Amino acid sequence: MDNYNSNQNGNYYQGYGQAAAPDEHLRLATVAMIVGIAGVVFGIQVFGLAFSGVAIVLALLSKGSRSEMDSRARAALVLGIVGTVVGVVTAVVITYSALRLLPQMLHTEEFHQAMEQFYGEQTDEVIELLEEQYPMLTQ
Repeated sequence: MDNYNSNQNGNYYQGYGQAAAPDEHLRLATVAMIVGIAGVVFGIQVFGLAFSGVAIVLALLSKGSRSEMDSRARAALVLGIVGTVVGVVTAVVITYSALRLLPQMLHTEEFHQAMEQFYGEQTDEVIELLEEQYPMLTQ
Protein backbone atom coordinates (compact mmCIF):
# COMPACT_ATOMS: atom_id res chain seq x y z
CA MET A 1 0.00 0.00 0.00
CA ASP A 2 1.40 3.38 -0.91
CA ASN A 3 1.42 6.37 1.39
CA TYR A 4 0.38 8.88 -1.24
CA ASN A 5 -2.99 10.49 -1.52
CA SER A 6 -4.46 11.75 -4.74
CA ASN A 7 -6.69 14.77 -5.10
CA GLN A 8 -9.48 15.03 -7.66
CA ASN A 9 -7.06 16.23 -10.40
CA GLY A 10 -4.95 13.10 -10.03
CA ASN A 11 -2.01 15.02 -8.54
CA TYR A 12 -0.20 13.43 -5.67
CA TYR A 13 0.34 15.15 -2.38
CA GLN A 14 2.05 13.94 0.72
CA GLY A 15 0.57 13.46 4.11
CA TYR A 16 2.35 14.57 7.23
CA GLY A 17 5.71 12.80 7.60
CA GLN A 18 5.54 11.14 4.20
CA ALA A 19 7.85 11.55 1.25
CA ALA A 20 6.58 13.24 -1.89
CA ALA A 21 5.78 11.10 -4.91
CA PRO A 22 8.63 10.98 -7.41
CA ASP A 23 8.09 13.22 -10.39
CA GLU A 24 9.13 11.63 -13.70
CA HIS A 25 9.71 15.05 -15.27
CA LEU A 26 12.19 16.02 -12.57
CA ARG A 27 13.92 12.67 -12.75
CA LEU A 28 14.26 13.02 -16.53
CA ALA A 29 15.54 16.59 -16.14
CA THR A 30 18.15 15.42 -13.64
CA VAL A 31 19.34 12.65 -15.94
CA ALA A 32 19.45 15.16 -18.81
CA MET A 33 21.59 17.52 -16.71
CA ILE A 34 24.04 14.73 -15.81
CA VAL A 35 24.32 13.67 -19.44
CA GLY A 36 24.72 17.34 -20.43
CA ILE A 37 27.64 17.71 -18.03
CA ALA A 38 29.21 14.59 -19.56
CA GLY A 39 28.67 16.11 -23.01
CA VAL A 40 30.58 19.26 -22.07
CA VAL A 41 33.35 17.31 -20.35
CA PHE A 42 33.75 14.88 -23.25
CA GLY A 43 33.02 17.57 -25.86
CA ILE A 44 36.75 17.96 -26.39
CA GLN A 45 36.63 14.44 -27.74
CA VAL A 46 34.25 14.15 -30.64
CA PHE A 47 32.09 11.43 -29.01
CA GLY A 48 30.87 14.08 -26.55
CA LEU A 49 28.47 15.08 -29.32
CA ALA A 50 26.43 11.97 -28.57
CA PHE A 51 26.10 12.92 -24.89
CA SER A 52 25.15 16.46 -25.83
CA GLY A 53 22.50 15.31 -28.28
CA VAL A 54 20.98 12.97 -25.70
CA ALA A 55 20.98 15.77 -23.12
CA ILE A 56 19.08 18.08 -25.47
CA VAL A 57 16.49 15.41 -26.28
CA LEU A 58 16.02 14.43 -22.63
CA ALA A 59 15.72 18.08 -21.57
CA LEU A 60 13.01 18.67 -24.14
CA LEU A 61 11.22 15.45 -23.22
CA SER A 62 11.30 16.32 -19.53
CA LYS A 63 9.16 19.37 -20.22
CA GLY A 64 6.27 17.15 -21.23
CA SER A 65 3.02 19.07 -21.56
CA ARG A 66 4.03 21.70 -19.05
CA SER A 67 4.15 25.31 -20.11
CA GLU A 68 7.59 25.93 -18.56
CA MET A 69 10.77 23.94 -18.27
CA ASP A 70 12.22 22.96 -14.93
CA SER A 71 15.48 24.74 -14.04
CA ARG A 72 17.38 21.44 -14.30
CA ALA A 73 15.96 20.86 -17.76
CA ARG A 74 16.97 24.38 -18.82
CA ALA A 75 20.48 23.77 -17.47
CA ALA A 76 20.63 20.46 -19.35
CA LEU A 77 19.50 22.17 -22.55
CA VAL A 78 22.20 24.84 -22.20
CA LEU A 79 24.83 22.20 -21.36
CA GLY A 80 23.75 20.15 -24.36
CA ILE A 81 24.03 23.13 -26.68
CA VAL A 82 27.44 24.10 -25.25
CA GLY A 83 28.65 20.49 -25.56
CA THR A 84 27.46 20.37 -29.16
CA VAL A 85 29.27 23.59 -30.02
CA VAL A 86 32.47 22.38 -28.30
CA GLY A 87 32.24 19.03 -30.11
CA VAL A 88 31.66 20.60 -33.52
CA VAL A 89 34.51 23.09 -33.04
CA THR A 90 36.79 20.25 -31.94
CA ALA A 91 35.84 18.16 -34.98
CA VAL A 92 36.47 21.11 -37.32
CA VAL A 93 39.86 21.86 -35.73
CA ILE A 94 40.94 18.22 -35.91
CA THR A 95 39.82 17.87 -39.53
CA TYR A 96 41.43 21.16 -40.58
CA SER A 97 44.68 20.28 -38.81
CA ALA A 98 44.80 16.83 -40.37
CA LEU A 99 44.19 18.22 -43.86
CA ARG A 100 46.86 20.88 -43.38
CA LEU A 101 49.48 18.54 -41.90
CA LEU A 102 48.99 15.50 -44.10
CA PRO A 103 50.55 16.98 -47.27
CA GLN A 104 53.56 18.17 -45.24
CA MET A 105 53.95 14.71 -43.67
CA LEU A 106 53.98 13.03 -47.07
CA HIS A 107 57.22 14.82 -47.97
CA THR A 108 59.30 13.87 -44.93
CA GLU A 109 61.97 11.19 -45.03
CA GLU A 110 60.70 9.59 -41.80
CA PHE A 111 57.26 9.11 -43.36
CA HIS A 112 58.77 7.45 -46.44
CA GLN A 113 60.81 5.08 -44.26
CA ALA A 114 57.80 4.20 -42.11
CA MET A 115 55.68 3.58 -45.21
CA GLU A 116 58.30 1.29 -46.68
CA GLN A 117 58.70 -0.64 -43.41
CA PHE A 118 54.95 -1.01 -42.87
CA TYR A 119 53.78 -1.75 -46.43
CA GLY A 120 57.02 -2.99 -47.95
CA GLU A 121 56.59 -0.50 -50.79
CA GLN A 122 57.66 3.04 -51.44
CA THR A 123 55.29 5.94 -50.77
CA ASP A 124 54.74 6.75 -54.44
CA GLU A 125 53.68 3.16 -55.17
CA VAL A 126 51.21 3.15 -52.25
CA ILE A 127 49.74 6.50 -53.37
CA GLU A 128 49.33 5.23 -56.94
CA LEU A 129 47.62 2.08 -55.63
CA LEU A 130 45.25 4.19 -53.51
CA GLU A 131 44.46 6.45 -56.46
CA GLU A 132 43.62 3.40 -58.58
CA GLN A 133 41.34 1.91 -55.93
CA TYR A 134 39.75 5.21 -54.91
CA PRO A 135 39.55 7.55 -57.91
CA MET A 136 37.55 10.11 -55.91
CA LEU A 137 40.76 10.95 -54.00
CA THR A 138 42.28 12.57 -57.08
CA GLN A 139 39.29 14.74 -57.92
